[in-house]
Amino acid sequence: MKNKVTGQKVYTDEIKKRLKKLRLNIFTFAELGKLVKADRLILVGLSYDTLGTKVKASNWKPGDIGEFTHGLKQRLGERLVAYAWVAELQNNGNMHYHLAIYVDDFFPYPDKSYQRNGRKYKRLWTHGASSVDWTPKGVYYLCRYVGKEKQKDFTKFPKHARSYAVWFKDRDLQTRFREYLNLRMGSAKKELYKAEGWQDWEYLGSGYKLEYLQTIFENR
Repeated sequence: MKNKVTGQKVYTDEIKKRLKKLRLNIFTFAELGKLVKADRLILVGLSYDTLGTKVKASNWKPGDIGEFTHGLKQRLGERLVAYAWVAELQNNGNMHYHLAIYVDDFFPYPDKSYQRNGRKYKRLWTHGASSVDWTPKGVYYLCRYVGKEKQKDFTKFPKHARSYAVWFKDRDLQTRFREYLNLRMGSAKKELYKAEGWQDWEYLGSGYKLEYLQTIFENR
């Protein structure tokens, strides 16, 4: 980060910042999960079959998880209430996804085609296998995956790979989620620092710079 006025630079650990943001988002989702109104919470795992033992050999490519969640919204419609996912890099180098999903009524196995009400449906996850925990102890189980720093080495993630996402159907919960994050990231102080000349050329507006610059402005 660089101050546009004075030229002073502050060096930060970008990986730690990214991991901190991931943890904050997922833990906030878990907290707001107490307010979600849904029939059930399920936990889902999505993996890649790079050897082609069950499906055509498939490796990670941009948009895979987005294609899955889009298909989930299309397939379930109003029955899909909320979800969050976390990506991790397995020891063999393959990407893997863990999802917490709030849903009303029926939920299909992602990697299996099925019939329902006389209609045939294709698989939602076509890149490998899936697992479903129908009776999880709680949404905080997802939080355990944000602590595996070895599997969150973002320098080894594929280029353009996202590490998490959070979505609520309820707009009020989505608003609460964003407002809480803004408070935690110190958005009120952001304008002050910006007025002082500080500009983060890579993470402008993210709020990351605040925790690293706070001591400078308070102790100068």
